[in-house]
Amino acid sequence: MREAFLGLLNSGLTFDSFTERQKDSAKARLLPSEAYLAEHFVGALDAQRYDPSITDAYVLSQVEACGIEVTVDQLRRIKELRDENLAAYSQLGLGNSLELLF
Repeated sequence: MREAFLGLLNSGLTFDSFTERQKDSAKARLLPSEAYLAEHFVGALDAQRYDPSITDAYVLSQVEACGIEVTVDQLRRIKELRDENLAAYSQLGLGNSLELLF
């Protein structure tokens, strides 16, 4: 997904870009639909992380409802990478940052 959060940052947007408003409006800046789909996927994964009763099948159904195809193996790998990154982040000292390479 090149137009989801990290892809948008990579294309030149900044964190502040996500707080911008449409010209002459109080409405938030419109983002590519891919960004909203990715956030739905992330939300399903976060919900599962906080509520162990949420199954992989449910997460996959939420993702598929958005038109995103993810296999069971891909989901497993995504969760492994998330857990590895969270573990590395938890080891950082105050004021340090975690660099992710893609």
